[in-house]
Amino acid sequence: MYTVADGTYSSLISQADADQKALDDIDANGQVYANDQNGCSISVTPIWDVLDEDSTYCLTVNGQLPAHQFIKETNINPNSPLYGQTRWSDIGPQSSCPANMYFNAERIQNFTRNNCSGGISGSVVAYRVPPGKYSSAISQADADLQAISDANTNGQNYANQNGVCATNIQITCLNTRSFNYDVRFANEATGVTYAFYVNANTNGNIGTVPSGTYTIYICPFNSYDPSNNYSVGYNYITGVVCASFYSISIVSQTEVRIY
Repeated sequence: MYTVADGTYSSLISQADADQKALDDIDANGQVYANDQNGCSISVTPIWDVLDEDSTYCLTVNGQLPAHQFIKETNINPNSPLYGQTRWSDIGPQSSCPANMYFNAERIQNFTRNNCSGGISGSVVAYRVPPGKYSSAISQADADLQAISDANTNGQNYANQNGVCATNIQITCLNTRSFNYDVRFANEATGVTYAFYVNANTNGNIGTVPSGTYTIYICPFNSYDPSNNYSVGYNYITGVVCASFYSISIVSQTEVRIY
């Protein structure tokens, strides 16, 4: 705040004249003073802007007519932690979305690549049908059925073209404990989990998993004994009930030990 102190200006004419001099001082110097006070703060609030006016789609919200138009917005504030991220905003019914037409909802369906050679496993691939790709003058169900048909017709070919093939890796387990165990390998790239049941006091093969990077979870069935020791390759955790090993690379035969 810029302040003109009492008595800074005087006048032989009138009080109003003295006060006017103070007002003139404020007009002349107040903004300059404010700019020099370093009172600026950085806003981290997202600023959403439409950078591509062609990135839109129509959608019948909750299956109700008329359809709404959705437009893609980008956060353009470089100080925001969400800088560069995008979102879809509902701008309501628009002339570009025919009022008497239903539009499909987004559909995502998983397919496993199935054209790998013997002994090789295919990865899981998500096939996406974007919202608003299909329309129908009949019903919402008819528009959605077209999206389902798209996925069923094209999803497997898409997976075979874009999925990866991975060699199956043998997993063995040495369990010297008198408990049965649940052993799970969760592929960190595909999200697929491979579950194995390990009997008490056993040693041998328990199954295979495709080569990759895994989170491995080991836990006894119906036992809360905190003296379990576990190892996967050269990684180990001791004195626990259950254990999770993260980012374990499985590229050759791997042994799980429970002791």
